Amino acid sequence: MQLQRLMSAVLGMAVTGLLLLAACGEDLPGPRAACTSDTSCLSGELCHPTAKVCVKSCTDGTECPSSESVCATMTGASGKFCQCTTTEKCGGGMGSTAICSTTDSICMTKCGSSADCGGRTCDTATGECLNSTSTLGKPCSSTAAQPDICDNGQFCTGTSPVCTVVPAPTCANFTTSGTPHGTNWLSANNAPVIYDISRQLISSTDGFCTGGGVHFVARVRAYWKGGSTLPTTNNGMEGVLHYVRSDGSECAPPSCMVTVTNTNTTTGTGGQNTVLDAHFCRPSGSTTLTIGLHFVAPGGASGNEACGTIQ
Repeated sequence: MQLQRLMSAVLGMAVTGLLLLAACGEDLPGPRAACTSDTSCLSGELCHPTAKVCVKSCTDGTECPSSESVCATMTGASGKFCQCTTTEKCGGGMGSTAICSTTDSICMTKCGSSADCGGRTCDTATGECLNSTSTLGKPCSSTAAQPDICDNGQFCTGTSPVCTVVPAPTCANFTTSGTPHGTNWLSANNAPVIYDISRQLISSTDGFCTGGGVHFVARVRAYWKGGSTLPTTNNGMEGVLHYVRSDGSECAPPSCMVTVTNTNTTTGTGGQNTVLDAHFCRPSGSTTLTIGLHFVAPGGASGNEACGTIQ
């Protein structure tokens, strides 16, 4: 009788746990089928180019679950698929084995050894399955000209610096359903890569903007690995740096992004590097500006879509 009561209690706890997950709105992917090509997957799925599992295809983020809410493509994929941005959204946390893979951009269980990675290498410190040919997760120098030793589309960052994928765009400028721009960057594109956007200045008293407007300055750091030299003049930089507004439309200086000023352009190991300031004028009283930026290389190749909030 005591054994029956114990089993009933355990079963009740398990059911309660499942109900709590449901009540909290957990929206996590189920077990994924292994694949070798898209034909191995169900309708509405495609084969992930590196993880070799079936993932949900999409045309925009509204078709994706909350755990993998970004609809984007990846080098080697036949189309866009739902991708994650944080481990927390994958259900991970302290002591959890769920992570958002920075290699594959999908929710998965941490690997314990390379045997869990289907021919790839397990980084047991992070639980990431790494592509054998990728520099992702490898130690690098964050003070060197970027991307240092890292692959295109990565940069060196962290307390113990390692090669990290450039942040995915999450601002409405690129991700709102139906916006004219969206995302179309591939790391294989031969175009400049933006890896950091930060606040440089907000001023309503420096006289830069006429009529009492607020002057916002975003500092942008970018590199062009294997490309040509980035422009060193303001007009040249304005010709290749595109500004995307919150409704997804693009506009050119001086109608919205007033001007661009280069603060430093250098040639270093791993690529051409630039630090530039993008200047904006907003109505009096404005305190926050969210911008979308990307480069376009000669021939029309698009660089990565990058978001920045200046506040």
